[in-house]
Amino acid sequence: MVPTLRDTPYSIELADGKPVEVTHIHRDCKLELDGKSFAINILPITLGSFDLVVGMDWLSKHPAEILYREKIARVPLPSGELSSI
Repeated sequence: MVPTLRDTPYSIELADGKPVEVTHIHRDCKLELDGKSFAINILPITLGSFDLVVGMDWLSKHPAEILYREKIARVPLPSGELSSI
């Protein structure tokens, strides 16, 4: 997968308050949930033990439900079922 250079750098503030500048993006990647594929763009940054952080823009585009007490997000699948992430 070859990253694309962004027109302008994107600044992300991490949980520790440190800003990280992202200059590249991986477009049209696939996120698989319960055997179903979803399109997602990935901004590569180093986050220690995390493999992927799904942002609010993606979650709102795929009308996800966030259950804070259970610490899960549910994404509707094409079949109508909900997949938990």
